[in-house]
Amino acid sequence: MPTRPDHETDRMPPVNLRAEECVLGSILLKPEVIDDVANILQAGDFHDPAHRTLYEQILAMMEAGSRIDAELIIDRLKRKKLFEAIGGPGFVESLFETVPHAAHARFYAEIVSRDATKRKLLDAASETLREVYSSDIDTDELLSRAERRIFTLAERHVGGDTRAITDVVTATMARLATRFDGGGGVDEGLATGLKDLDSICGGLRTDELIIVAGRPGVGKSAMVGNIASHVAQTDVGVLIFSLEMSDSAMLERMLSSISGVDSWRMRRSLVTSDQRSDLAEAGNIISSWPMWFESEPGQTLLQISSTARRLMRRVKIGLICVDYLQYVRPANPKAPRYEQVGQISRGLKLLARRLHVPVVCACQLNREGEKANAMPRLSNLRESGDIEQDADIVILIHQSYPISRRDEDKGVADILVEKNRNGPTGHLKCSWHDQTTTFRDLADPWKKNYASVAPTDGETQQNLGGF
Repeated sequence: MPTRPDHETDRMPPVNLRAEECVLGSILLKPEVIDDVANILQAGDFHDPAHRTLYEQILAMMEAGSRIDAELIIDRLKRKKLFEAIGGPGFVESLFETVPHAAHARFYAEIVSRDATKRKLLDAASETLREVYSSDIDTDELLSRAERRIFTLAERHVGGDTRAITDVVTATMARLATRFDGGGGVDEGLATGLKDLDSICGGLRTDELIIVAGRPGVGKSAMVGNIASHVAQTDVGVLIFSLEMSDSAMLERMLSSISGVDSWRMRRSLVTSDQRSDLAEAGNIISSWPMWFESEPGQTLLQISSTARRLMRRVKIGLICVDYLQYVRPANPKAPRYEQVGQISRGLKLLARRLHVPVVCACQLNREGEKANAMPRLSNLRESGDIEQDADIVILIHQSYPISRRDEDKGVADILVEKNRNGPTGHLKCSWHDQTTTFRDLADPWKKNYASVAPTDGETQQNLGGF
């Protein structure tokens, strides 16, 4: 970063050279503080070139497993012919004299990190400003580049928190007590609405990324919608990013599922008076749910994260759903597709960790084995092996009937829990009703009669508007 004033603001960039000197002096006086400092600062965070060079060599010694003290650092600088270049003995002596207290190294490092982030933010803004005035870059590309720069800064700036084992034991035992007192079944996770699935997965737990994958047309979006509906009915806030369908289209599916009215009849306005009443009742039920939709298409991971954080400052959200992964717009459209998808899956996992909620994301499978009606496998996850790596749970959906056309396969879906980081995997079957896009446990009776019959004499075909 140049030391001359910024032309746009006529101000010097944020720099605290004294704090940089205190960091380096603290390391020279008390080498063990490097373990704290290295978790906060990278070499590029130092504004002064001499400071940057010295810190780079200290990090190199640390990574090599070498002992670190003032004499060994000076010896390394001399061997690399860098000692005189950074100022020689006078420079090193000044660092010793600058430090008020070496034990405060972490606080000095935080000052340097804060200023470095501000300078990088200025760099990102300046670069974006220059590109805005360039006529050969279209608006979408400008937005993508700006988002990528800010996202990179935000990713780096999120810090961790090391916890003592005693604190972890106390929190874990309290959670176990709550689980055991609850009588078993789903632990602290959110129930999905499918008891057999919950018995394998233990529900949807905080900090976890749950992938619901399937080939086109098998009901992966329906599964995500069913899970979201069930969770919202338990008075847990749900945020849905519907990137494939509009919020109205997803709501119609929920109305169909709750009311039992055939979605095809709804689209064709072939509803009876009784069915219209059922839909109105379903609408009243859904209106009471703590659920929020974001259906703007082509959102980036940064936009999804920002929307979630902004909403969670106002209301309590316990579940985030994304439909679906391949519809999330990559930050870098020019990167290879497998890198784009990998970045998105990692970002969704980080989102779950940072917001402490489960994130359920639908995902497309490739069509390998489809003609043979073969059960899907983890290797069928489309475009990136990183999805399997990042996910805590991977649920694959398969329906045999569209290929086999056998009566025994009709209305039955195979649910394969192919990965479960904290539990067993398994294979279960459940009921699938395509007219209402609803999954149920096989033992569960349908709450309504789903026979698709034409309106009887005296019944009028009615439009759904205004119910």
